[in-house]
Amino acid sequence: MARYGETSRFERILDYVGKRTLDVYVLHYFFISVVHLQDVGKYMEESVNSLLMFILAVGLATVITALSVGVGNVLHKGQLIEKLVYGK
Repeated sequence: MARYGETSRFERILDYVGKRTLDVYVLHYFFISVVHLQDVGKYMEESVNSLLMFILAVGLATVITALSVGVGNVLHKGQLIEKLVYGK
């Protein structure tokens, strides 16, 4: 009850990313294809350090999401590019 109506910085970030999910859906493939996930997957299968694997997975997901949202912001600036990429 003490936080009623207040949002933390983390909640504001999640809200912003939630409003940009189309960017993540459309663009994440291009960033994932740059990262050789087969090599990462082989390393994760061989590793017994669960904490390291978790940190690596969360870090990779965070970076790819941030890149997708950032590039999406740039694409939304141009009307022609926005129409070509998103069909708006």
